[in-house]
Amino acid sequence: EVMAPPPGLDTGPWAFEVDPSAEQRLVSVFMKDVSPSVLCIGSPTGLHMAFDVENSRLAKAWRGRFLNAMGTWKGRAGALESPGSKDVVDLLDGFAVAPIERLNSPWPGAYSPINPGGLTTRSLGRTVHPDGAVTMRYTVGRLEISETLRPTRVGVRISKQEEPETRLGVERVFKVRMPRSGVGESVVARVAAARLFDRAGTGKWRVNGRQWPVYTVDKDSVRTVKLVEPKEHVQGNFGDSGSARPSVDGRHRGNSREVLRRGEKSLGLTELRIPVLMVPADDGTEDLVGTFSWSYAW
Repeated sequence: EVMAPPPGLDTGPWAFEVDPSAEQRLVSVFMKDVSPSVLCIGSPTGLHMAFDVENSRLAKAWRGRFLNAMGTWKGRAGALESPGSKDVVDLLDGFAVAPIERLNSPWPGAYSPINPGGLTTRSLGRTVHPDGAVTMRYTVGRLEISETLRPTRVGVRISKQEEPETRLGVERVFKVRMPRSGVGESVVARVAAARLFDRAGTGKWRVNGRQWPVYTVDKDSVRTVKLVEPKEHVQGNFGDSGSARPSVDGRHRGNSREVLRRGEKSLGLTELRIPVLMVPADDGTEDLVGTFSWSYAW
């Protein structure tokens, strides 16, 4: 005969609910469609994130209920977790920042399981800040990257007559360090990918003809950010020679603004990329440092 469990040990699914409403909560889990090493960051603001530690990338963001960790904590664990809300977005595959050959080169890890750049990544730890932000530190090739994640409100004006509409989203602040021996390499950040981009104000873009989501880059990056069409080198001709310089005009759709070069094939989407300005570090080392940020809400 099986005895009933003692009071307090009858743990139904509700007992594994993680509630960040009073303070920030960090939970390491296996997450469905991400990897076996994911740090879920729950915020009292109601904006939560999943950082893929194994692959050094922000994988998901969502609003509402945070997480039920029963699959991680009950029994032998090892089950795959999912965000606690359906108000969730999947962020771009591949690294957010990488050294690439050209501004429109295929992005490492973004278009196939094979990393075309041969780049490796390694986690360097994390720091939790008093204001609830979390800094994830990792390497991408020879780059050392500190990425600070925090909930924020992103605003955009729907019309000139109305007040800006704001939504809760995520701010990503980067500091990239590279040894001076890497001079000549291009360091680029990949903000967004879409079929269509529309300008929504200085440093702001909407995608695919919708009011939301909205991407906002920092004021310094506005001067360098580009809309480009990633291309890969292939054998044979894929159009006449010649090309147009990438631009940040009000609207950019597919390859309507650019003729493909010989021996190149478009990968199908337009991407918002930031060429990162690397300057000498001010800490007495021989390193180069670049800083930039962007915010996203949907």
